[in-house]
Amino acid sequence: MLFGAAALLVTSGCTAHLRPKPELPPVKGGKLKLRAALVVPEAMEKKSDDLGKFDGLGSFAVDTGEAVLPAVKGVFGETFETVEVVRTPEAAKLADVVVNLKTLKLVHPNGYQLRFDLRTIVTKQNGDSVIDASYAEVFDGLKKPAATDALVTPTEKTVSEVLARLSADLRGALGAPTGDEVADFSDYPPPPPAAEEAAAPAPIVAEAPPAPAPAPPVENVVVAPAPAPVKPKSNAGRVALAAGGAALFAAGYAAPPLAAMLFNVPGNTELSWIPVAGPLLAQLSNPFLAQDPQALMVSIAGTAGQVVGLAMLVAGIASGGGSAAPAKVTVLPTIAPGGVGLVVVH
Repeated sequence: MLFGAAALLVTSGCTAHLRPKPELPPVKGGKLKLRAALVVPEAMEKKSDDLGKFDGLGSFAVDTGEAVLPAVKGVFGETFETVEVVRTPEAAKLADVVVNLKTLKLVHPNGYQLRFDLRTIVTKQNGDSVIDASYAEVFDGLKKPAATDALVTPTEKTVSEVLARLSADLRGALGAPTGDEVADFSDYPPPPPAAEEAAAPAPIVAEAPPAPAPAPPVENVVVAPAPAPVKPKSNAGRVALAAGGAALFAAGYAAPPLAAMLFNVPGNTELSWIPVAGPLLAQLSNPFLAQDPQALMVSIAGTAGQVVGLAMLVAGIASGGGSAAPAKVTVLPTIAPGGVGLVVVH
């Protein structure tokens, strides 16, 4: 896990990745009785926009394909009766309209200013143009200490507003009804015919089960007594278990804070020195770590290593060896100035 965190810092150049989750705007008027094919290139599914540096916050990038694209797909799903996602326009064989997603991008012109670019070209199946909808919405980030308040929240709000305008423009271009008007789709191809009702299945006649086979004759069976368990002759197993548990606990305790010091992670990381829960407390309290999923995995691994190491250490001490009576072990929770710990009384 430590090597994974190092790779992230090296390859991304200390750039934190933001994943805004814009809300799906409400679509008025119900779905259009049309089948749509949404053309999304494979590269757009994995697209990431580098926003560069923001004073006082650091450098950021937005995973546009993973975070914003699902909301765009959702708007088309609420606008049309059916939506099929395809890679190329040629793959849209049964659609009434073809929606070609040409541009999906977030840009950082300067300062705390951002811009959301979106462009879709909608045509009928025969190639006739319906609408070329293009948007370039400029908005300002907020000078807040946390990236979520400064960049993510304004981005989510702006993307939702643009998607609401896109839905309204699509409905207007396709002749959606307003008030008492009725939409006219007479020049669109008719929907596929409904499947004929399946014929009623023939009744199933249950057959009588076959007569059971006669039971085999019972023979006299002699059961040999189980051999007595062999007791270990040394305490090497319990010593190895306890030593392994101590080593695993030490590794889980030292790895997260040392990794934070080694890679010069910004923000407060002192909480990671607290035993057991320290790595997760540092992860949740540091906004720079909160945006990094691989740092979260390092914190989880550190806490898990301490918990498993303690369990192995207690099991090694508690297990008896040879013919001696099993040892009595008492585990007492304790709260110290450095955090939460366990006292093992043997």
